[in-house]
Amino acid sequence: QFPYNALYYVWGAPDFNKSLSIDKQELRITHNLHAILRHLRYPDRMHTLWIDAICINQQDRTEKGPQVV
Repeated sequence: QFPYNALYYVWGAPDFNKSLSIDKQELRITHNLHAILRHLRYPDRMHTLWIDAICINQQDRTEKGPQVV
């Protein structure tokens, strides 16, 4: 079993109307991603999520390319 859960997020033209704080940096995210993150939150413990929309540089075609094939 992997030490994390993966979420492959919907690609397209998103509306970044929410924000997320990662290591004291603000990252703009969509309403739907914000909603699923709240839904996946465990109230009693921490767990690791790998989310392509966050973990892959969406502006870098070289990095993003192999992930969407």
